[in-house]
Amino acid sequence: MCWSLDLVRIYGSMPAHIKVLEAKLTMFGLSLSKNIVAICTDGTSVMRAVGRLLQAEQQLCYAHGIQLAVLDVLYRNK
Repeated sequence: MCWSLDLVRIYGSMPAHIKVLEAKLTMFGLSLSKNIVAICTDGTSVMRAVGRLLQAEQQLCYAHGIQLAVLDVLYRNK
């Protein structure tokens, strides 16, 4: 079973802190350390850093990586 718990809009830059994630999970009665065993994120440096801070398993989104590779090929400056 998989649930999507909504998005959190971030204005400006966001350092790799997990406090925003913990606060959002608390709204649903969940704990990052007790209820979350894995997360799926894109491959940005901030999200990779979040994955290193968590004890949960992190899976980078391969679809996002493929999209970036295709865009790089299609729109590469010659």
